[in-house]
This record gives sequence, structure tokens and C-alpha cells, in this order.
Amino acid sequence: ADFGNGVESTRECLGMSGMRLARIYARALFECANEAEQADINQNLGQLSQAWLANGEVEEFFRSPIIGSDAKHKVVSQLFDRVILRHFLQMLDERRRWRLLPDIATAFQALFLQSRRQSKFLLQTPRPLSNDGLRRWQSVLAAKTGGTVQVETQVDTALLGGVRLHSSAGVLDLSLQGKLEALSIY
Repeated sequence: ADFGNGVESTRECLGMSGMRLARIYARALFECANEAEQADINQNLGQLSQAWLANGEVEEFFRSPIIGSDAKHKVVSQLFDRVILRHFLQMLDERRRWRLLPDIATAFQALFLQSRRQSKFLLQTPRPLSNDGLRRWQSVLAAKTGGTVQVETQVDTALLGGVRLHSSAGVLDLSLQGKLEALSIY
């Protein structure tokens, strides 16, 4: 979305260096927080990121150069109990890094889950997966990661066959569509 002031939407302006920077910010916040704070911060960042992505007005409010820092800091203070998170979000504002927020939340969640030997996956299939099929995927992924896993499923009929597995580490494309696309490159 263009806010009429030259500010591009989050997804339009983040390149690889923005993603890298988001991971650096997430790691710094993660390492400064104790275990109890990490759980709360993970939840709060996730909620703020969801609101950010679902409602353009949230992004516009925080990224707007017209709205002063005091107003943004007041909203942040009212929304979040954890001092470390409030200070972190105020620092993002001071450095004009709000555009990184959704990717910081994703990177923080990955660090949080990893520290608890948990992994989160999105498994895309061309048709709905049976409960037995889901349990098999969970078992295989748990064995590979050595921890507990959360597997969310999503139907994508364009895959034709096979699966596409998304994680914080990247995407493993074992779909027929992916193989056909790879062949068309050559």
C-alpha cells in the first residue's frame, strides 16, 4: 500500500538485507529477555504482527511520519506490559525500522521455538491430508528435528501432487508443480 507519503508497504520494501536485519533485531531482543519474558514477547509480537498484516491502518499508524513518536510510544505502553518489549518497539520507532516488524516477529518466534526444541511447519498438499497422514508427517519431522513439532496444513490444488514444506529454515518443494517449474527453467 502506498500511504501517499512515499512510504511503501512492508512486503514491497524488504529485500534480503531487510530480512537479515530483522533476524539481527530478533536475536538481540531474544538474548536480552529472560525465559518468562521470551514467552510473553513471542505472543505479543505475534499478535502485533498479525494485526499489522491484517489491517493496513496499524502499519500506517506506526510508519507514518506525521504521527509523532510520543503518540506511538503511548500506544505501545498501553498495549504491552513487558518493559523490554516497549523499549524495543520504541527503539524501532526511533530508528524508523517499523517496516521490519513482521519479519522480526517471525524470526523471534523461530528463535523461541528453537530454544524449546520445537519447530513449526506449514505443509501444503494438493488435497486435504488425513489425520493419519498428518500424524506420519509429525512423526517424521519430530524425528528429523529431535524435538516437538507443530504442523499446520494448507490445501493448494496448484501443486498437482507431492507436497511443499515451509519452515523458518526455508521451503522444501517436493511438489509436481515445483518439479515442472524447475524443468521449465532449463
